[in-house]
Amino acid sequence: MKELIEFLTDSERKIIKIILIIFIFSFIFFLFALIWPKNQVARLEARLNSQKRSLEKAQEARDKSQQLWLQWSEAAHQLEGLKKNWYYQGEAGWRQIRIDLEEIFSQSGLSLPALQYNYHDLEKGKIRKVSFNLRLRTTYLTLRELMARLEAFPRFLLLEDIDFQNVGEGGNNLDLRLIISAYYVY
Repeated sequence: MKELIEFLTDSERKIIKIILIIFIFSFIFFLFALIWPKNQVARLEARLNSQKRSLEKAQEARDKSQQLWLQWSEAAHQLEGLKKNWYYQGEAGWRQIRIDLEEIFSQSGLSLPALQYNYHDLEKGKIRKVSFNLRLRTTYLTLRELMARLEAFPRFLLLEDIDFQNVGEGGNNLDLRLIISAYYVY
């Protein structure tokens, strides 16, 4: 090969050197042109995968938030239903409490005794608790009937306390103090 190069003139050698340099730079350029896009594609794929994971996490968080929102909306709806169906409403509710108590007592075979009222405003919402203190003289069976009717009643009328003042023999004469509570929205 050296012998062939010796037959070339200086200008031909320069041309071959230039061609060789151009070939080397072209080879390096094409090498980078092929390698750089592969690296760029790998970086873009990694970035895309990272963003897909972020998107999945965001969608999961959004779905959880939507489920939580639906649960709270349902709870608010149920609470409104409770207020309408189980609580007494305003001034008319106050009269209805008295009517319901008279009905429960008469169904139990008792007359409604004199009532003492205590009011308690609850901390949250516009709900008020009214406690009725009353003294009652009855038998065990009648008391059991009264308690069953209070328990089955479709509104918030609750027997909070029973204080037996005097118990006769055989449970025939009970002298007791009751506290019955009702809840109403004002």
